[in-house]
Amino acid sequence: MRCLSDDEALTLFIDKVEVNIFGVPALKDIVKLVVEQCARLPLAIVTVACCMRREYDICEWRNALEELSKSIQSVKGMETNVLGQLQFSYDCLKSKNVQHCFFYCALYPKYFKIPKEELIVYWIAEGLVDERASLQATYDGAYSILNRLVNNCLLETIDDGRCVKMHDLIREMALDITSMSPLFMVKAGEKLQEFPREQEWKENLEKASLMRNNILEIPPNMMQGLNILNLSYTIIEKLPDSISHLTNLTALLLQYCEHIKHVPCLAKLSCLRNLDLEGTQITEVSEGMEMLQKLRYLNLFSVYLEKLPAGMLSKLNCVQKLRVYWGSKTSEEMVEEASKLSELDILEACFRKIEDFKIYVKSLGSGVGRFVEFNVNFVAPPKDLQCLTLNYCNTVTSLSDVLSNEGDYSDLKAVHVRYCKNLKELLSAKLLRALPNLEVIEVSSCNEIEEIIRLDVGEEKSEEDGRSNTTLNSS
Repeated sequence: MRCLSDDEALTLFIDKVEVNIFGVPALKDIVKLVVEQCARLPLAIVTVACCMRREYDICEWRNALEELSKSIQSVKGMETNVLGQLQFSYDCLKSKNVQHCFFYCALYPKYFKIPKEELIVYWIAEGLVDERASLQATYDGAYSILNRLVNNCLLETIDDGRCVKMHDLIREMALDITSMSPLFMVKAGEKLQEFPREQEWKENLEKASLMRNNILEIPPNMMQGLNILNLSYTIIEKLPDSISHLTNLTALLLQYCEHIKHVPCLAKLSCLRNLDLEGTQITEVSEGMEMLQKLRYLNLFSVYLEKLPAGMLSKLNCVQKLRVYWGSKTSEEMVEEASKLSELDILEACFRKIEDFKIYVKSLGSGVGRFVEFNVNFVAPPKDLQCLTLNYCNTVTSLSDVLSNEGDYSDLKAVHVRYCKNLKELLSAKLLRALPNLEVIEVSSCNEIEEIIRLDVGEEKSEEDGRSNTTLNSS
């Protein structure tokens, strides 16, 4: 990491801190001392400056200088004190829950693009975010934490705001802090061929992240105290029966473990709040899943899972977010069960049969946010739709075919259209005006597309039609 000159360091700090230090002589002197502690390292300067942004209170600056000095002194035996300088930003978080949310990001591999939505789901399932009256309100609280981490330069927003990532030095700092406690094992993305040896499993280990490794087998002697086990994107073929005895487990993450066809009995996992089986080859749900009374997030998005046991969903009264792939053997009773989940705020579903979708809409109560994927045909979506995805809908030539001009779609926030080979235009200016909360439009692999927004004859494109707060993404 290249060091700046003294003048460059001060200029960068002043630019990021957004404080007119030259107007307050006493402040100017102490700011220079803070910049000196950053050792002319750009990442350290930006991180510390963001923590003190728009702060004019001299007492806060004196305290910051003291805390920064302590953070640097706490990091021993290193050629540079950069981790100590970065730790100052972590210390400024103060809240233990926010700090644990930060640590959670370090469970991902180096340079990993972390989807915001996925991260927030995990935080909520872990109980790191205060639960509120609705899932949307809880999400708002989680996004507030996420923004705080970004504002403190502990995370960086990427991919048009959809993802965040951690600078490798900040991740190293996070892992350095967690190494002082035997609660974490993070070996994500390390190209492991074998499961970590038994001696590496510390007695009171709580969180183990082994995602994105080439691990083929898991030994039967799993640690009893685990509350997070992330094996996503590994080539594991079979889970040991000992998984069934991890009674403290709150999150079991097996996303895109593409060789797993069976998951052992889950009846004893009474603390489980987050179960992710997306992209596995499971053909039936695990025995005992109906016993998971604390489950908040359930991801069963697997094309191999053709049906669910009758009565299972109705027993999962605490589920707030459900992702599911309704296969060809789905029964009417299964679809109706999903619609009756009292705590369900978000459904993300793919309906293979249009009849199933009609049943769902007919039996649905009001006030549930939805993410719907149409893969075979279309019908009029429910009026409180929030996110609409159209995949492989060859009969659709325009979004107006799906959303009628007379319908009320004021809740719609995002539209994703992919692989619709006969799509000519997305929507008219008139329909766009009927979507006041639309934020994202994505059109992908629609080769016949001619217009995103069609203007009526004689109509000029107004500032309202091209709203700056709507993101257009086309490929």
